[in-house]
Amino acid sequence: MVFSRLFSLSAMYITLIFLCGGVGSRMQSSLPKQYLPLGEHPLFLHGLTPFLQEKRILHAVFVTHPEKKPLFPQHFPHSFALPGARRQDSVCSAIAKMPAPTTHILVHDGARPFIDLATIARLIDIGSNEDAAALAMPVASTIRQVGPDHFTEALIERSTLWEMQTPQMLRVDMARLGATRAEEKKITVTDDVALAELAGGRVRIVTGSDRNIKITTKADYLFAQYLHEKAV
Repeated sequence: MVFSRLFSLSAMYITLIFLCGGVGSRMQSSLPKQYLPLGEHPLFLHGLTPFLQEKRILHAVFVTHPEKKPLFPQHFPHSFALPGARRQDSVCSAIAKMPAPTTHILVHDGARPFIDLATIARLIDIGSNEDAAALAMPVASTIRQVGPDHFTEALIERSTLWEMQTPQMLRVDMARLGATRAEEKKITVTDDVALAELAGGRVRIVTGSDRNIKITTKADYLFAQYLHEKAV
């Protein structure tokens, strides 16, 4: 059993899929949110750097538009993929560009600049033994289901609810099979581990961090600037 697990870990080949193809329409900015400045560097680079320090990540696929390629680090083994119309299309585009030995993918949003190396390592430690695993945080607020007439229909028990984050880790065979089934059933998924579920896999939740915010609105960007300045 011990030998089997050691062999499994030694054979693991993780490819990072770093999603940087969004247009940032909700920011109402001419520059996509992931390329906005945060201190001295583009916002996306803050989130990318810790992944390049994790020794178990052997390759990165940067999903971006061609004109943005020069902004990405050149020292790390990498390839580029074009973004698709939907998130799952971008992930599939990246899978087509990753090295053949890849056993697991680690998908992260370029608009999450505050991920850290210790959290990435913890996700890999746990996710390497699962079909899929993802960072998430328990929901703190009261949640109500509301009908189209804006009257409440139900109070949702929040103890079972978690807000999903990235990175998310999947076995690559699960990602491929899930993407095929999503295409066959015309399903659009909003997070990556849903592909593993479509393939019949189970998803392990790993507690994330309150700091691992996604920059979506102008208010998020202002908060990100505050967090960055506070950390410097």
